[in-house]
Amino acid sequence: MITTFIISLILVAAVLLVLVVLAQSSKGGGLVAGAAGAGQVMGAKRAVDFLEKLTWGLGIFIFALALTANVMKPDLTGGMASPNIDNAVAPPAGGNPAIVAKDSAATPTPATDTTKK
Repeated sequence: MITTFIISLILVAAVLLVLVVLAQSSKGGGLVAGAAGAGQVMGAKRAVDFLEKLTWGLGIFIFALALTANVMKPDLTGGMASPNIDNAVAPPAGGNPAIVAKDSAATPTPATDTTKK
């Protein structure tokens, strides 16, 4: 349940990060370019700084939440079994598995020529 909540927070933060990045411009114009009116509260430079800090903050927040979700994920392997692992034959004690597998492999039979000569 807590993992679902953390994943929901990651999704919300990711959408906010996309919006913040789209609000910025590579030249520093973005949404700030239209805010050059006389009654502006923040200057253009302060808005660019705010958007850059918000971008870094959201990125770090998503990274931290992803690590947290990974640590708190439920253990799903408890009830699962693999038929490949169950049917595997253990190598003899003290033997090298690569050598045992090579020695026990069937030798290939030479191909017989069935064409008429």
